[in-house]
Amino acid sequence: MGGERQMRGAISARDGNQSGYSVIEIAVVVALIGIGASLLWPKMTGLLDELYLRQTAYQLVRDIRFIQQQAMNNPSGGWKLVFVTGRVEAGNYIDEQNWSIYRYEAKISSKQHSRQLPPGFSFSGLNFRNQEIRFTEMGAPVSAGHVTLRNSAGHTLYVIVAPVTGKARIDTRPPD
Repeated sequence: MGGERQMRGAISARDGNQSGYSVIEIAVVVALIGIGASLLWPKMTGLLDELYLRQTAYQLVRDIRFIQQQAMNNPSGGWKLVFVTGRVEAGNYIDEQNWSIYRYEAKISSKQHSRQLPPGFSFSGLNFRNQEIRFTEMGAPVSAGHVTLRNSAGHTLYVIVAPVTGKARIDTRPPD
């Protein structure tokens, strides 16, 4: 009976006083985390590419809405958003993908700000007249159309400006 009591005491003392994990348990957990991360990594990079594309499209929509509001608030002057898909400088073609917002008054225009597309992004389609968007003082677009944004992973989003209302929206499908 005395030996049994000593054994119980030893077991209960061991259970109560020892805390922590063995090296094998830690190694198994680290290995499982590593396997899970290696399986999820390709999906995460694709997801990040899509998120950057969506963020760029939302920024373009915000800028389109901004010039629409400015055109309605300031009928004496005008605002336009101009797309640049490349330029020639000193005889060399420079693949520059950006858009700029201009304010013009009495045939004098001044650039308000410009936004560069992230690396690997491009305008794969533009169907605005003169590659620019303008609005009347009532908020209607001078010419409606859409912009096709594409990233290096092949994801595509369409920024569409409605013909009568000038509403700018984002879609995954091209306009009808």
